[in-house]
This record gives sequence, structure tokens and C-alpha cells, in this order.
Amino acid sequence: MLPGLRPAPEPEAELEVGPTVSGGVVRICTGLLVALLLMVGWSVLLPLSLSSVVGALLLAALVAALPRLSLVWVAVLVVGFEVLIGGPPAVLTTLALVLLVHLAVWASTWSARVALRSRIEIAVLAEGLREVALLQVPAQVLAVVALVLAGATLDAGDLWRVLALVTGAAVAAIVLPRRL
Repeated sequence: MLPGLRPAPEPEAELEVGPTVSGGVVRICTGLLVALLLMVGWSVLLPLSLSSVVGALLLAALVAALPRLSLVWVAVLVVGFEVLIGGPPAVLTTLALVLLVHLAVWASTWSARVALRSRIEIAVLAEGLREVALLQVPAQVLAVVALVLAGATLDAGDLWRVLALVTGAAVAAIVLPRRL
């Protein structure tokens, strides 16, 4: 050892973390959610085509590659425009779009905060998913109310699908970990 240099001090505490995923995985998942959101939104307007799938994948890749620009709003705006032009979608499509918008926005916030090569604990992501599930219960009910007010008719199958989705969100909110 050189004179005047001290050895590095021993750590006073050990930090234990659970299973983790990389920031790259978070970005890829965000991109996949955005692509799925765009494709479901496009299906309200027209049947899916190769060009619509390629366009969705390109925008999703852009969202994943440049997470700090928060480009997910472009996807949400495009889907909103597609629904506005295409008219009220089917109940199941509406419920899927509400869920996908929440998940895409939530995932994009994590993509912007987690560097590409850093790691994030899965328990932290699960806690955030619990909050998304809590938002889904009233959001899904409000989406159905909006559809009814827009003139959509609900059959018995639609009501069961709504009930199943709201129940699933409620169960997820109960089962996923809570903050300590």
C-alpha cells in the first residue's frame, strides 16, 4: 500500500434485494404494450393490416428507444383519434383499451426512470401494478357508463365480461403486495 492511502472501509450494512429485471426488459415490455394498444385501437377503425402492424411496431420501438421523451402520449392520442373517427367500439375493446392505456402510461414512467443497464426489483414493479389495478375498477365502470351514454347497447355477455374484468382488477389489487 502507498503511504498516506487508507484501505477502503468495510461496508456497515448489506442491502438485500429480491429478484430483479433489467431496464432493457422494462423498455421492451413498454414497447410491446404500446404496440398492442395501437393495434387494438386500429382495429376499432379498420381491420388490421400489415402496414398498421408495422406502424404500431415502429412507434412502439421509438417509445422503447427514447423513454425520456415520454412518447407514449402520441400512441394514446392516435388511439383516441381512431376511436373518435371509428365510433364507439365494442365493450370488450373499450375495456381492453382502458386497461392498455393505463398499463402503457405506467410502464413508460418506469422506462423513463430506469436506465437501460440498471436493474429494478420485481416487487417494486408489482407494487405499482397494484396501484394500476386499483385504478382499473372505477375506470372500467366509468368506461361502460360512457359507452351506454354514447348509445351502445349491452347484452348479457357484455355485462359478464365487465363483471369479470372488474373482479379481476379487484382481486389483483388485493393479492399484489402493499406498501410497507
